[in-house]
Amino acid sequence: MSKNILIFIGCLFFLFTTKLNGQCNITSNPQCLLINQPISFNTTNPQVTHWRVKDISGNIVFPHQASPNFTFNSSGKYIIEPGFVLGFTFYQIIIGTASNPINCEKIITVGKTDAIIKSKYKFQSEDINFYILEKKLTSMKKSKIEDEKSNIYF
Repeated sequence: MSKNILIFIGCLFFLFTTKLNGQCNITSNPQCLLINQPISFNTTNPQVTHWRVKDISGNIVFPHQASPNFTFNSSGKYIIEPGFVLGFTFYQIIIGTASNPINCEKIITVGKTDAIIKSKYKFQSEDINFYILEKKLTSMKKSKIEDEKSNIYF
């Protein structure tokens, strides 16, 4: 019995140690994210076997599932979490170092989006992808940015 526990703990140590040095590149297809349209997510990280979706407040919208395909029936901001399942428990992929772990996730918006960035810029667009690690916002739709001096950029 104790030998099985040690093997299980060793496997967990291997998984958690390995994932700290993993990759976190999440893509979506299509890039234009619309409600009531299937959206598929993909990653280059070979450890990902399941996906989970939360709203921006951290509430689970879609519990973990093996399929990377989701259909959102309402617009909003969502957090896409790749991970894996041991037993019945979902573990989100973590990258970085042991002293500086980083959740592998992607924030998306489905539908129209208004945002204020660092209290300096008002941002209006649709179907936005926010790549957390790269600190990069992208959208295939026309976007409007207004700075604190009321200069407008498209």
